Amino acid sequence: MSIQTHPRLLFLVNVGFVSMLLAGCAAPVATSVEEVGNAEPWDQFEAELEYLRQQMHIPGLAAAVVMDQELVWAQGFGYADLENRIEVTPDTPFHLASVTKTLAATLIMQLVEEGVIGLDDPVSNYGIDLDSQGTVLVRHLLTHTSSSVPGTVFRYDGGAYALLSRIAEQATRQSFGTLMQEWILGPLGMTHTWMDYPPCAIELGLSPYATDWDASVIQAALPYQLDSSYDVVDGIYTFRGFSAASGLLSTVNDLAKFDIALDQNVLLDEQTRNEMLAPGVPIYPDRTDLTHGLGWFSQEFMGTQLNWHAGQMPPSASANIVRAPEQNLAFIVLANTVYLNLPWSMTDISYHTMALAFYETFVFPRQFGRTIPEVDWEASEDTLVSELGQVTDPAVRQVLERELWAYRQMYAAVGRSDLVAELLRVHERAYPDSTPSALDLFMLRGSPQAISTSLATDQVQLTEAQMERLTGDYALSDSGGASADLPRVVRFQAINGRPVVSFLQGCLDLVSLTPTSLTTPLREFTVSLQLEGDAVTGLSVRGPGFDAVYVPRE
Repeated sequence: MSIQTHPRLLFLVNVGFVSMLLAGCAAPVATSVEEVGNAEPWDQFEAELEYLRQQMHIPGLAAAVVMDQELVWAQGFGYADLENRIEVTPDTPFHLASVTKTLAATLIMQLVEEGVIGLDDPVSNYGIDLDSQGTVLVRHLLTHTSSSVPGTVFRYDGGAYALLSRIAEQATRQSFGTLMQEWILGPLGMTHTWMDYPPCAIELGLSPYATDWDASVIQAALPYQLDSSYDVVDGIYTFRGFSAASGLLSTVNDLAKFDIALDQNVLLDEQTRNEMLAPGVPIYPDRTDLTHGLGWFSQEFMGTQLNWHAGQMPPSASANIVRAPEQNLAFIVLANTVYLNLPWSMTDISYHTMALAFYETFVFPRQFGRTIPEVDWEASEDTLVSELGQVTDPAVRQVLERELWAYRQMYAAVGRSDLVAELLRVHERAYPDSTPSALDLFMLRGSPQAISTSLATDQVQLTEAQMERLTGDYALSDSGGASADLPRVVRFQAINGRPVVSFLQGCLDLVSLTPTSLTTPLREFTVSLQLEGDAVTGLSVRGPGFDAVYVPRE
């Protein structure tokens, strides 16, 4: 089946409704307090985000708030490029990492609405064979419940989630990138959102982009990381490629368009959207308030539903989207180090300092009609105990207790051991009847270890004759640890003088360490040539969890 455009989107485009529905978020937005009320909450919110950014040593960060289906505030903090002092704006693209999964889930649900895919279809219908104690369905990939007995236990699995791309491609006979562009990005005018295909995929026509498209036009925030002294150093984006699991770059302004379109039923019918966002399988067996639905986490906090997803690509990318649908609020935050999410266990969004700041500033007042007092968690122990002791409202005390644990985790992640110890004592004194949980006491231990940002300097340039002997098709041998997940046939070739290996689902750019040894730029895979004289008789391919041999194809 070949599908060109989602029918509902085609109708809306034809009558000019999409641009009208999304007009409220078409342009970059700086804070406009006259339009959204009193300036004080916004000033306090900005100040808290900036404090947290500095505490976590994040060079650049962008954030946005959507209120009542309108982008009311978007702001950049710090730098997208430290060396050249290029500031972050709401239109600065960042790597989304696993936040990509939320757009992918929406695309899959669009295909479900159209009857192209069924949530209860066995994945084997689409040529996917998974080792499991039962029949794995499409919905099990979306809910991360495909391992063990399908549908029973949550176990986050990005690799399994990425198989949704293949299912969509099998069902539509179009690439997942083309589907994403034609069904979501294009209709919503998400013009600053891109799929991070490696150069070989673009040059081989394996992406929706022209083969001569120059990815440098994206001008994304540069990657950074922390060294063992918690100093900011150059980082690296460690993944190139696009699938249902990861690979989008976007801006807070563009993601606001996506959020608004979900609420206005532009992308999905209300019933389908609600099914996607509904509570699903518990993350922990004893926590029914923490669940994962169809591509989104869904949890209850303080009596309100929160839908969210985090993205993390060590060491230099992190992202978050948090929705409070009952209060018509959403928060989007993107950063160019992993430290936006690293201090947190990534299972309960209420421990995320910036997400909690959003909840306290906007969601809680709408929900309870009251506000949360500002607390300086660097104050003395006695001062904090006294201030917390003066709070008598049970709901406010509960939120401040969560904030105490969230800040303690954040301080632990950046080596502020004095505050880590102090806040534990504060909790013992200010909340004597409260027993800390395992999530309360979660802490990142040990100082960061910077990842090398450059390939070894022992690269060599293959001669034309050396490239010619390598060029050709190779088949996976039954010997040598073959895996069902490996492509059965690969092709080695030169593109603009670079060695590239391509296969049915994509390609990899390679660099040469010696005339007989190649690797990917980050050394995830190595390829060693087996020679008889000048003829290649086989390729030994090694990577995480496999050691395979490919032989020249007859």
